[in-house]
Amino acid sequence: MIFGGRPIEPEELVESLVRGVINRVNQNEHWTPAVKRTLVEMACTRGFYAAPDPKENQPENLLDFLWFKNSKSNNIVLAVESELNSKRNVWDDFEKLMHIKAPLKLMVWKTKNHEKQAPEVLDGLRTSCLENFNQHVKGESYVLLEFSGSKAAYWYLYEVPNDGEVVNPEFRAMGEIPYPDPNSSKAFAVKGAL
Repeated sequence: MIFGGRPIEPEELVESLVRGVINRVNQNEHWTPAVKRTLVEMACTRGFYAAPDPKENQPENLLDFLWFKNSKSNNIVLAVESELNSKRNVWDDFEKLMHIKAPLKLMVWKTKNHEKQAPEVLDGLRTSCLENFNQHVKGESYVLLEFSGSKAAYWYLYEVPNDGEVVNPEFRAMGEIPYPDPNSSKAFAVKGAL
């Protein structure tokens, strides 16, 4: 791919993010800071530079969150938008991701009712966003992470098949990630594809 390889495999990205966020939320941290702090930790442990870094009191730059190859590089390896409110805002924020060139792009959102809300969000992302954009780059990967209710998260993947316009893009449902029980030491793992 023109931008280099993925900085992390999508399954590892969502599993680590869900574990970190839910652990923080279980300790009464709010959702947005929990997402950002977890992403900073994940970037640092993998040798990437994260922006904004809350410890550095940095403002957002372009998107909610970015991983760069290093502190001297402008090469984005992971672009992240997080919208934990309305589906319309999810669609608006997803459009920002399409304009950023990076091998891996992550959209995080939250629903109260997975069965009702997820199909609406996914359809809007497909029809209002992906189908109406003609500057896709072959090999870009879009990962969608839906935090839903109090039991599980769901994740989806779309890998751009060609440069330019895409026809009939579909997000593949990749799996359900049960939230870790704060009172259990059981292993945390992704349940197979939906």
